[in-house]
Amino acid sequence: ACSPGPGRALAAAAAALVSISGYEHGKQLLCSAFSEGMLGHVHLDLVELFRAAATDEKAHSRRAALSFFEACLRVLRTALGFDQHFVDEHFPCELLLLLECDESVMVRKALISSSTLLLQLCPSSQVFALWRRLVLPLALDVEKSVAERALQELEAVIVVPLLRLGPASAELPPVLTDLAYDDLEYLRR
Repeated sequence: ACSPGPGRALAAAAAALVSISGYEHGKQLLCSAFSEGMLGHVHLDLVELFRAAATDEKAHSRRAALSFFEACLRVLRTALGFDQHFVDEHFPCELLLLLECDESVMVRKALISSSTLLLQLCPSSQVFALWRRLVLPLALDVEKSVAERALQELEAVIVVPLLRLGPASAELPPVLTDLAYDDLEYLRR
């Protein structure tokens, strides 16, 4: 019999995490698992699970890695209420950089969504810089659907907040703080 592959296994793990986090006892188990790196007698290494799938040769596995990242992020921040430092310590967001130049359109589009979810759930100067590094270049992607997806997020994260603030406001959306020269070049285009 064929093995389901890392992509399907990771998708199942993501679904299980979300499902378990819906129950009080499940939340207790997950808190313990994330804090101690153990689920019962089984070592739980989320980072290695993500890394293995994110570096897999199959695009579906790399896409599943991003779905897993999103599920972990939602569970850690929303269901379990862990703070952003805990999330970064236990699931380094820099791992998304493994996929920044992925050859798969599906993976690049998913990376935009994952980066934006990270921005929404864990806003910090480090995440703002990571989001800009991942999303801004994709607004110029050769694949039209990737560029359109990136532009949608740019509009939601930058343009809409600017319009809400109005021309008289001196405030900028937080993602625009500490812009690097390269960031300005992408925004100018």
